[in-house]
Amino acid sequence: MAFPSAERSERLAQNLEQSGKISSPAVAEAFRQVRRHEFVPRALGARAYDDVSIDLTMCSCASQPSVVATMLEQLAVGPGHRVLEIGTGSGFNAALLSHLVGPSGHVSTIELDPALAAVASKNLERLGYDNVTVVVGDGCEGHRETAPFDRIIVTCAAFDLAPMWMEQMSESGRIVAPLVLQSVIQAGVAMVRRGNELVGTSTTGCYFIPQLGAANLISRTAVPLDSDRGIYAMTSSPGHVDAEQLLSLLGSDPVDHELEFDITLGDIWLGLGAWLSPMPSLCAIRFMDNSVADGFPVPGLSWFRTAVTGLGLNTSGGIGLLGIRDLMKPTGAPAEPHKVFVRCFGDSEGIVDLLRSAIAAWDAAKRPTLDQLTISAVRRGESTMNDCPDALRRGVISKDWNDLHLVWHPDTKRGQSSGGTIEP
Repeated sequence: MAFPSAERSERLAQNLEQSGKISSPAVAEAFRQVRRHEFVPRALGARAYDDVSIDLTMCSCASQPSVVATMLEQLAVGPGHRVLEIGTGSGFNAALLSHLVGPSGHVSTIELDPALAAVASKNLERLGYDNVTVVVGDGCEGHRETAPFDRIIVTCAAFDLAPMWMEQMSESGRIVAPLVLQSVIQAGVAMVRRGNELVGTSTTGCYFIPQLGAANLISRTAVPLDSDRGIYAMTSSPGHVDAEQLLSLLGSDPVDHELEFDITLGDIWLGLGAWLSPMPSLCAIRFMDNSVADGFPVPGLSWFRTAVTGLGLNTSGGIGLLGIRDLMKPTGAPAEPHKVFVRCFGDSEGIVDLLRSAIAAWDAAKRPTLDQLTISAVRRGESTMNDCPDALRRGVISKDWNDLHLVWHPDTKRGQSSGGTIEP
């Protein structure tokens, strides 16, 4: 198939500029020069310049161009920079980075899947990107041979920031990564290094395929309730989930409790979800097959491919899941808000009050979104972040290696908007 690639690359770059995803001439020029159809399976080449993700394998995809552009703007790559990329995929992002760093810079990109790394390496070599090194390995280890790095970009959802990334980062380095805050809530964070701390500069909405390898996100957050039918509890505290009890509860008759708030799906995935994320009992129920989900009275808040996800709080005696009245399985988030409710299975004592109180606080703060949130990271127990007296709210989420410090600001001056709706 022949592609008018220059024209389509130009149109893609223009669309991303007009939508606000691209704000710098350098990133726009990179999108104009790099031909995306060269990095996707030939059978799917007709969609290469659409703003969609494209599957490469069962565990990898070529990310949506608008998401790629947003992350590159957060990364602020310049000529001469040394860049580490975690998750090569097909090599498209590495090619964009190659263009941004120029002949005096270098890109090291790590891919866990040897077959995918071989394809990416051939793509990049064939197209003349000779300042890119493709490495087969576990991204958590980084790449000492080409460190230190001025910029690090992670293209898979990480439960935490690996210690090696900080160790191999230059003193004024910057990292951009999709981080799992709690359960299925992800945020695209940008941080700059300040001594032994990573200080947040911006946050966007995102949803990425999970990181594998030593820091396997799936084994870290997914508790199988019924693996044969693809039913999982998604939690950052798997030790607190009684799988047999929870599955039994989900099959029981629920009780609905109406709340006095109107919200949309966009409110949940681009604002409220992050607001709830410091709550350690936050939990999602995921059905990998929507036909299985139809047999359970779980209110869905996301329909990603064939998976259905419900979000709420899990306690020792029961689980309460948020729902939105009159919400149909969406092709996109409805603009109009609807009443929110909590569907409780088992002992609901305390669950409804906790969710009502949290949503009321978010509502009273004028419903802050992700672009009002900064997320910083410090080694667990080593220090605390500086005070922020004008903060709407502060929260801490403890991870394996770091404490994430979340600060919601009264305005959006510290972040950049993600736009749209990102659902898991």
